[in-house]
Amino acid sequence: LFVRSFRNLQHTDPGIDVAHLLSVRLDPRLASEEPSRLPATYDRLLDAVSAAPGVRSASFAMCGLERPCATQGSYAVEGRQRRKGESVDFRINVVSPTYLSTVGIPVIAGRALDAHDTATAPRVAVVNKTLADTYFPGGLAIGRRVGLDTLDTEIVGIVEDARALSNIAGPPGPAIFMALAQQPIAPRSLDVRTIGDPRLSAEAVRIAIAAAAPLLPIESMTTVDEQLTRGLSRD
Repeated sequence: LFVRSFRNLQHTDPGIDVAHLLSVRLDPRLASEEPSRLPATYDRLLDAVSAAPGVRSASFAMCGLERPCATQGSYAVEGRQRRKGESVDFRINVVSPTYLSTVGIPVIAGRALDAHDTATAPRVAVVNKTLADTYFPGGLAIGRRVGLDTLDTEIVGIVEDARALSNIAGPPGPAIFMALAQQPIAPRSLDVRTIGDPRLSAEAVRIAIAAAAPLLPIESMTTVDEQLTRGLSRD
């Protein structure tokens, strides 16, 4: 039974393209520079890594692919009357424009977040299929609004569900992706899509990070294949 269950897990689609993907964990809390300088540092770092040998694309995210993103409750949903005592909880990730294409999460309706989603542009988000089907049945999520205090964020796209690699057997849950430029946070995850074996590009990525952001510590660097293997062994 255990062997059969393990084989079933091996054939579970994580919802991302794990091949040729390198995951870098950063720790901005230990950065030895002024917090006000971090946004420019992150921009410089992303440009440097994207231009490194063997790299196809790179993107930032608030949380990585291995563990589930944190859940935030009390969301308001356009067209839905919240019942007394009900908490509408979404898993939230804040990502840079190329995130979805870099990690290989397919867009199934609408559009991905892009460079036009700036701090001065209208607030937008992309949601996963589970969120869209749960709160906007009938394919009506695009153009609808969600928010915490107010309905201030428009849904512009829907993506396939993706599972955390540490819990590949678990349900994806409702998830929302917000534009990094519209959320003032220091992302901790850098995902790098490589042309070939990501292990062969790891040193070039490390050198690019050190050159662009010498004061920003690297907490860890692993291939996403390795993260998936660890997740399968836990389950």
